[in-house]
Amino acid sequence: MNSESLISLQGIVKTFGTTQAVQGVTLELAQGEALGIVGHNGAGKTTLIRVAAGITAPTGGVVGLGGREMPSRFSVDDARDAGLRYVSQEILLCPMLRLFENTLVAHRYFDHLGRPRRSSAKEAFSHHLANMFPGQRLSSSARTGRLSLGELQMAQLAIGTLPVGSRIRCIVLDEPTSALSPNLARDLFRYLATLRAESGVGVVIVSHKMEDIIANTDRVVVMRDGVVVAEMASGNIQPADLLEAMGGVQEEVVAVDRHASERQNARSEGQGTAVRVRGPAIELKRGEVVGIAGLEGQGQVRVLEEIWRAARRRGREIGRRVVRGWSASRDCRAAYISGNRQEFGIFPLWGVARNISISSIRAVERLGFISFLRERQLVDAWVEQLEIIGSQSGTVMELSGGNQQKVVLARGLARQPSLLVLDDPFRGVDVMTKRSCYARLRAEADRGMTIVWYSTENAEFSYCDRVYVLRAGEVNGVLDGDAISEEAIVRLSFVTGGGGLNGSTTQAVA
Repeated sequence: MNSESLISLQGIVKTFGTTQAVQGVTLELAQGEALGIVGHNGAGKTTLIRVAAGITAPTGGVVGLGGREMPSRFSVDDARDAGLRYVSQEILLCPMLRLFENTLVAHRYFDHLGRPRRSSAKEAFSHHLANMFPGQRLSSSARTGRLSLGELQMAQLAIGTLPVGSRIRCIVLDEPTSALSPNLARDLFRYLATLRAESGVGVVIVSHKMEDIIANTDRVVVMRDGVVVAEMASGNIQPADLLEAMGGVQEEVVAVDRHASERQNARSEGQGTAVRVRGPAIELKRGEVVGIAGLEGQGQVRVLEEIWRAARRRGREIGRRVVRGWSASRDCRAAYISGNRQEFGIFPLWGVARNISISSIRAVERLGFISFLRERQLVDAWVEQLEIIGSQSGTVMELSGGNQQKVVLARGLARQPSLLVLDDPFRGVDVMTKRSCYARLRAEADRGMTIVWYSTENAEFSYCDRVYVLRAGEVNGVLDGDAISEEAIVRLSFVTGGGGLNGSTTQAVA
């Protein structure tokens, strides 16, 4: 073991029953180094770093932190005392507490003679948040459960890396920018670079965003099926190199065929079955993939929720809500998929099968009873189509984060809705899986499903037929067909272009 390494993993093995999540991985992190770890969902990345953080006990191997060997079953507190800070990809803040109260829970430093120092926690959180994300106004007294997903991730990063108590020697971040806007992501990486340069802190970043990894690390390790298959210097690689090492392909898996949807729409004319969702400024038709874009927090989630509620009311107006007038055809059957799977997606105590089939009970019942054969056939079909990796015998929580998200997507598609509402559904999903999911969504649209899709990644909107760009709670412009591009979306996100949510039309922007 290298006495100068901040993290030293020697021959780490971790098994879950018959599943080998990590198979003999050896890894070192030097002082001031930034190390990136990439791999497809289920490759063992999160399990490996959870072993280093003292959360998961390894089946075999030796963990060293701060130049000393750790005992075989060390705790999270032991890892913190050794200088390691870990921030999970899942939001672990208590929604019923305020942000400074979550800070008190996370750090024993603020306990004084059995009493929490509330004012100290407030000041420390606010000061550190301002250092990490300059210009962000997030009150330490804000109720956690009322924050957006991006604000929650920002707050969790600030609380997890708060420089109190033991000296911070290394920071381990799992998908740290999955819910952050590009500007906030740049602020985070700028803060980490300063920390490395001034204090010699080592950083480990696990992410599916290849550009973030390449631009903000010194070295990248690629994992596949629980083993390290490649190691590269960041300055000499391209995203395609990482994809190839992960076992993927460099070319796009699916080419956007918007004309197929146009043909489907044409076929639906005059049949009286077109699924239409009407409302102020936005209209959805059968067989379309429609994007809801714009900077985070501009009203996109509110629009998705209103569309979903309108579809569930089947032809009746929503009534006295902030956005009024939404209505849907009576044959519209909707499913909603959230990127915040922990709060709005998975049933954590259930297995994979029941998490997928719960919304399709009518499809698997027989004479009023659930047919386990039909349920198994339905589940097996979607596990195969979405390539869900992991044991189906345990709870869904035993799957990797990306595979949990695929379970949520499978549940929505298995219901065979006429309208599918997607709220940033691919957060934390690897690029190869994303591409296969894009192909699946396009195929469903060509068969007549209407898909409305919000994403924090503008590149995903290239798979849409039409994109509405929101700004300050209003539709600022519409992009159709070949006019859809990242540059056009960014421009409309900042520059006033068209009508608003409270109007009756939108302005088309070429």
